[in-house]
Amino acid sequence: VYNIAGGAPVRNRDVVEAATKAKPGWSVDLPAGVRPGSRGATSCDISRARADVGYAPAYDISRGMADYMAWLEGHAE
Repeated sequence: VYNIAGGAPVRNRDVVEAATKAKPGWSVDLPAGVRPGSRGATSCDISRARADVGYAPAYDISRGMADYMAWLEGHAE
C-alpha cells in the first residue's frame, strides 16, 4: 500500500490562494482559526512510493487548482 499525494501539507488558505490566482476575481471567505479537533497541517509520506516505483507528483496545488478551474469552465452544469 502506498500513499499517493503531493508529499507536502496544503492548508485551506493555500487552496483559496491557488483558486484566486487561477481565476482572478473569484473569492471565498474562510473562517479564522483552526477547526476544533483538527490535527493541523498533515501530509502523506510518499517516500516509499517514490523509492519503490519512482512516483513523483505531477501537480502541486497551484497547477492542480488552475487545471480544475479550467475544467469547471467547460462543465457549467
